[in-house]
Amino acid sequence: MFFLIPLLFITLPTGYNLELSTGSLPLQADSTDSIAKTNLRSVLHDFSYKLAFSGRLVSNWKHDNYPNQIILLQDLRYQIRPGRERKAMWLFRLDHQAGIQYIFDSITQIHTDENTLNTTLDFQVLKPWNISFFSLFSTPLFNSLFLTPLRWTFSAGLSVKREKFGVVNIGLTGGRLTYVRNRKIYEKLGIPVFYGVPEDKKTLLEYGLSLQILIDRNLWDKIRWNGDFLFFKSRQKPVDLSVKNSFSLQVSRYIRTGIQTRLFYEKMVSPKLQMENLISAGFSFDL
Repeated sequence: MFFLIPLLFITLPTGYNLELSTGSLPLQADSTDSIAKTNLRSVLHDFSYKLAFSGRLVSNWKHDNYPNQIILLQDLRYQIRPGRERKAMWLFRLDHQAGIQYIFDSITQIHTDENTLNTTLDFQVLKPWNISFFSLFSTPLFNSLFLTPLRWTFSAGLSVKREKFGVVNIGLTGGRLTYVRNRKIYEKLGIPVFYGVPEDKKTLLEYGLSLQILIDRNLWDKIRWNGDFLFFKSRQKPVDLSVKNSFSLQVSRYIRTGIQTRLFYEKMVSPKLQMENLISAGFSFDL
């Protein structure tokens, strides 16, 4: 049923703008000066959707015990932001990714279940530097992994934006809250610690420093690079690394191929780097 969710967004036209007036307009015919001074606000909505067959290859992966496989991968992104540059800027971005595997004994399993809500609020102080507030929620939603785990990373600090490259967020102070709902995950994976949370606890709250690098740029005409690099250093633990990096090739208007790599490093879980690769080809469109 969740494959029907993207259809709700298809009615949004390309480059949709919402114009809101904060004052009343005079009715006189010679009121052009008053109209020009009226405060208008523009909001942009961006939507992209991809449905593709994907090969999943993992190495030292501790987040689930599913082997390498071929899955039907759904990838959805919805973003809302101001349409004009201002001293104060904000952005909300929702990313949903789920892989479906249908087994011949009528069992349907959902793998690669990842859902994130990224929120940023920037106040420009000296171009290109901003005072920035950053929040990132991430969690699975399906099967027994619902809210297992739920992670909230938040920070306040500085950010710098480079045109045609991306954004760097430097969290001078921040924290991370981790919640594990399904207690059976420890026995299932055979590990004493899951995303930093010991087996005898449900939540873990950490304070420290964070660094996030967001990349969204075109390489040549048909290749697009998206990267999300997140480093978090708590006071008494080594640096945790979370990377989601992807390259996509637009073969035609509605056909796209790509490769996505996710990397995790958590010393408490494994001394080795965890890696997941998704190689996909299928249908996609942008609004």
